[in-house]
Amino acid sequence: MNIKELLAKLLKGETLTAEEKAFVEQYDPQKEIDTASAAARRKAEKEAKEALSKLEAQNATVKELSEKLEAAEKAANDAKGGSTAEIAKMQKQIARLEAVNAANEQKLKANARMDAIRAAVKAAGISAAQGISPDALERLIDLSVGDTDVSDADAMKAVLDQFKADNPSMIAAAVKGGSGVKGDPNTSKFTGIANPWKADSFNLTKQIEIMNAEPNTAKTMMAEAGVAPAES
Repeated sequence: MNIKELLAKLLKGETLTAEEKAFVEQYDPQKEIDTASAAARRKAEKEAKEALSKLEAQNATVKELSEKLEAAEKAANDAKGGSTAEIAKMQKQIARLEAVNAANEQKLKANARMDAIRAAVKAAGISAAQGISPDALERLIDLSVGDTDVSDADAMKAVLDQFKADNPSMIAAAVKGGSGVKGDPNTSKFTGIANPWKADSFNLTKQIEIMNAEPNTAKTMMAEAGVAPAES
């Protein structure tokens, strides 16, 4: 059971079961967004922890090889000879591990940067609007942040405020309570109020009220907001 299926059912004029009505009443869009964000954050933290563990192990290996190399070079100098092939092999191994470590360090920095961006985005109240992929929104915000110092709260606020101003249709508005407006059943009960399908006045409760009371009006308002009705 998901909210999209229930909205489609309402548009077709079908009656919801008691279980479905209970699901709609308890549905919390912000909770769903927060759950997805928390899952993404846990995944990023796990990847960062694994990368750090590998980095520490590789650093230990580099140190061990460096010590062996120094000992081999010293022995070679003391004996005025030594195994140059073995020394060259260890030098290559050290260079390879140092390159891997550098890549892991970059990954750790990137993960820390993205964690800071996600925290700033959440603080700014930005979440994906209906029909917009949260991952796509995050990538666009990442590009907008660019070289901005993510530890600078004022700079991040300026970037995110500008992003909200430039991309209002991609950002979900805060969900507000229902209006409780009543009227003639032969006319729209919601004439003169904000369209609940538009990004700047998105309201799931009102959407369901309109679908139940006036399915045709619901379709008209969805078209006005540029939202395609669910397929029958």
